[in-house]
Amino acid sequence: MRVLKDHHLEKEVLLTIPKNDLLQFLHAELLSRAHQVKKPGFRAGKVPLDVVFQERGSEAIDVVVRQFVSQAFSEIVGERSLGAPLSYRVDQNLQGTSLDRLPDILEIHVYAIFQPEIPEIHWKDIQLSHFVPHPNEQEVDQRVAEIASQTMTSVALSEKRTALKGDTLVYTMRYVHRDGTVKETEGSFQLGSNALPAEFESVLEGISEGHVFNQSLRVPKDFPDKSLAGKKVQFTITFHEIRSTVPHQPDEVFAKSQGFENLQALRENIRKSLVDSGEVLSDILLLNAVKKKLGDLVHFEVPESWEASALTALQKSYLQTFPKQTNHDPHSVEISESGESATAKQTPEITDQVLVDLKSRAHALVAANCIVQKVINEQGFSVQDSEILAYARAMARSEGKSLDDVVGFLRRNNGLVDRIANEIKERKALKWISAECSKEDTELSLEALNNLTKESL
Repeated sequence: MRVLKDHHLEKEVLLTIPKNDLLQFLHAELLSRAHQVKKPGFRAGKVPLDVVFQERGSEAIDVVVRQFVSQAFSEIVGERSLGAPLSYRVDQNLQGTSLDRLPDILEIHVYAIFQPEIPEIHWKDIQLSHFVPHPNEQEVDQRVAEIASQTMTSVALSEKRTALKGDTLVYTMRYVHRDGTVKETEGSFQLGSNALPAEFESVLEGISEGHVFNQSLRVPKDFPDKSLAGKKVQFTITFHEIRSTVPHQPDEVFAKSQGFENLQALRENIRKSLVDSGEVLSDILLLNAVKKKLGDLVHFEVPESWEASALTALQKSYLQTFPKQTNHDPHSVEISESGESATAKQTPEITDQVLVDLKSRAHALVAANCIVQKVINEQGFSVQDSEILAYARAMARSEGKSLDDVVGFLRRNNGLVDRIANEIKERKALKWISAECSKEDTELSLEALNNLTKESL
């Protein structure tokens, strides 16, 4: 191990691993993954290691590199009394390498950042505002109206006419059961909603009330009478009413159509759902407030590289708040107040005062992260496989992919799994901190909660 940089809170080392040592670990890891690779002509678990390397080499290399780094951890920490590194980043040069072309020496760059010495924090001295969602009557009415407008019903036509796409057709259907008895059912459906085969629906456009449809149809699998599924049956369908399809009104009729005793019962159910969604926003605001207060709570030395990265991100964000200045006509000029011509406005610069403010904010952000990591270590917060799986399910839903695809992607990207695990542990730590702090409840409408959440993001 060769030390390239050694500051109080940061250390960079170069680990060099001989090829024979590397192959010993790598072969063992590839053998453990051989059963995951299926190739024509090879039995399960008997695929040659070079083929396994082509399929799973990146994952195996990542695991082996982590093993070497773990073995060298005590040497990396050295005589520091600060405990294990707060975090570390590894660079290595094996990605895309074939098994028979591994380098004679593997070089692993390890960038370690150590936990700073943080003064004792008295959590109860921290005052937080806990916003309690309290939907007002107007918000409840608005939500009831939104749901009603998205739920269709039907009303009688003001004047009789033929059926149009979108109308609701009320029918009586008769058919002969296998035992010879005549069955009769009543129902309705919206024309054009694909409730029936397209060729059947197209025939119904333009029919009048009283139209009788006689035809032998193959019964679909979802037909109520399961004994007839897949068989051809003669149906007689009488369409005895054509109704206009319209959205529900937020009234008693709508409430009962949704299974509630009356409109007031529906409103109370809606109110509860609004409170539930408001509590999610309240939780976001509380955790954001915790993290913001942590940065200004106590002052201590933080890792320089983290502070520099945070400052770069804040500078970029600051410049993005300014609208882009464009000059659509390359020959046009702007006239300043002094009467002199000028070209299009220049991109705004970060002034010395703004830079001082951004540096202060960068330090506070990093300090807050350090405190959170200390809480994670002290409380022993960990992440279960079930929590990673829940995160994967959410990813699958948002990306429109299958859960198996997302899980496979995560297995090939251990770095991403680490970031997800860190996010989960950070949230646990912030919740723990917020529970330890003093809080004052304040009732807010959902509109106010939404506005505060947008401002805090």
